[in-house]
Amino acid sequence: MKKGDVITFAVTCEGDTNSDGFVWAPVIERIKADGKPEILTDAKRDFCGADHWPLNRTKPQTPLSQLVQVLLMSNEFQFVD
Repeated sequence: MKKGDVITFAVTCEGDTNSDGFVWAPVIERIKADGKPEILTDAKRDFCGADHWPLNRTKPQTPLSQLVQVLLMSNEFQFVD
C-alpha cells in the first residue's frame, strides 16, 4: 500500500441478521522497519460522531476558550508575591 491507495471492504452476512446491527470493528496496522506492528486506526477507539470527532478523544478547546484561559493565567501571575 502507498499513500492515496483505497481499501474497499465488502461485507456480507453469513447467517441470520436479526436487525440492522453489526459488531465488526476493524483495526488497521502497519509493520514498522523493526518488524513490530503499529496501529494506525482502531474502529472501536477512533469511531467518529456526527461532528466527525472520535468519540473517545477529548476535544481541544475553542480559540475563544484558549484566550480566556490565557487571560485568567496572566492575571494570576500578575499578583504573585
